Amino acid sequence: DDDDDDDEKEPATYSAGETFWIGSHDVPRCGLEALARAIFHLHARDLAPLPRNPDDLPAPDPAAPPRYYYDPSASGAEWWT
Repeated sequence: DDDDDDDEKEPATYSAGETFWIGSHDVPRCGLEALARAIFHLHARDLAPLPRNPDDLPAPDPAAPPRYYYDPSASGAEWWT
């Protein structure tokens, strides 16, 4: 009887918790939502909100670095417990 069968590991299971969404402009209702939203804004800090009207986008400046945008109405953070 060999108890050294480390090669036969049980498959990992997916979290039995729940998933949640906080939009980029939603007001957090708890500390975890505030944390998830803060992490989103940390990652999006160099992005500009996409204007509602595409005609409001500034003309590209060839001398400037490219500008990247995000859609605030469709952006946010998914988090889970």
